[in-house]
Amino acid sequence: MNFDKSKLSASPQKYTVQGTLNFHGVDKAYNSTATVYAKDGKIYMSGGFVAKTADHKVTIPKMVSKKIAENVNVQYNYILSKQ
Repeated sequence: MNFDKSKLSASPQKYTVQGTLNFHGVDKAYNSTATVYAKDGKIYMSGGFVAKTADHKVTIPKMVSKKIAENVNVQYNYILSKQ
């Protein structure tokens, strides 16, 4: 959101990014804070967000409910380059 490629530098900056996660056949939109910077002609972006299993129709059996989290930490690291 409000991203301007011309303002990228080697110094990491924070941006809010939006995207859709498709998991278990369910699409859900998420917002996340990402760190973005440019180096050697590439753009680097990393961040994360929390996804709830119930939001993606994932049911956790009672036998293992204490061992499986209802909230999943999703982390991403991208390197964008021209091809």
